[in-house]
Amino acid sequence: MLPRVFSRICTPPEGNKRPVKTIMPILIVAVVIFICWASGLVVFTYEYPVPNQPLQHPCKVQIVNETNMLLENGAMITFTPRWPSDRSPEEVYEDISNQVRRSDFQIDIETNKTGGLDIFVRHPRKFRDSAPPFTIPVIRQAKGQYFRQREAVGAYVQTGDKTN
Repeated sequence: MLPRVFSRICTPPEGNKRPVKTIMPILIVAVVIFICWASGLVVFTYEYPVPNQPLQHPCKVQIVNETNMLLENGAMITFTPRWPSDRSPEEVYEDISNQVRRSDFQIDIETNKTGGLDIFVRHPRKFRDSAPPFTIPVIRQAKGQYFRQREAVGAYVQTGDKTN
């Protein structure tokens, strides 16, 4: 037994089949869109990039050389990569210094559980790396242009006169 409202919409008055002809294509389109959404072919959200600063306490880096960073407050940090690599140490340290340069020479430093330092940099976010085939822009989703990523671990070699 159909609900009262649905039965009024779907059952035409006597001799008039017009409401069924107009409602059936709308129902078919709605079902097809639902199936496409459920299977991941269609999304209704679109990403809107907003400028952001993901670093919690940004520190300015003055000089980056092989394994050391000199901060603006006078502190010197020696750093090592956060993961083992098959590449040569020179390539790894060059990659870390390039990441620091790309983040406008700003890093974030946190003390980890072992007493060492975790060094974070700001990375640009990739938008729509694996996008579905169709986007129907109905819901706006704000996302930051940058995210925070741990790039290296380190230790203070020399502390500066100023405090953070």
